[in-house]
Amino acid sequence: MVADSCNAVIKGIDSVKSRHLGNSVNNELEGAKKQLKFVAEFLKQLEKRTPENRLSAQIESLFEEAHNDFYEIWCHMNNEGRTKVTIRMISKVLKKLKSAFIARRIKDSKPLRSTIGITVEMMTFVDSLLESVLVLWNCMKDFITPRITKVEVLEKKLISLRFLIFTAYSCVYEDETTMSDLFTHAEDVAYTAAHLSFLYLDPERVVHSEFSSCWKQ
Repeated sequence: MVADSCNAVIKGIDSVKSRHLGNSVNNELEGAKKQLKFVAEFLKQLEKRTPENRLSAQIESLFEEAHNDFYEIWCHMNNEGRTKVTIRMISKVLKKLKSAFIARRIKDSKPLRSTIGITVEMMTFVDSLLESVLVLWNCMKDFITPRITKVEVLEKKLISLRFLIFTAYSCVYEDETTMSDLFTHAEDVAYTAAHLSFLYLDPERVVHSEFSSCWKQ
């Protein structure tokens, strides 16, 4: 499970945090840890119903690489203590874990649709993705609500899309054109909401106008 890989990175951060690193570096590590907890919760929810999916697979290598990096840093600190090399190594791995990079991988995981064929499995994943975004927003409520206007409107839209997908399960093979349009719309909104949610974790990014695209779709 990729959620486990994310949690392993969090443990890796804890293993290298030290008073010898200084407040600035420790604060950066703590900030990355806080963001990764949101990612882990999102992935945990997503993988409950769809343990193997394109989105998780797209992110997995990032966490595996970061975990290996933190192990290397831990070994270096045990042997050399705090050095300029240690600080550079930490800075390098934290750049890889920026929420903007995770958001980009989520966006890139969205498959291209060239045919109508919609399966129940595909619909289950999109429903799970919508649900996971809602769970993520609940976890991030104190952080995200003050920064996003109309967040309640967006929540209601995602809930409505989940209801439409649920009611459409029984007719997935009866009207493929209608189902394709509905599915494409729900999939677009789900991926956009997930992508922008993680993009929004980056305090340097301002994505109010981008988020508005979700409720306009």
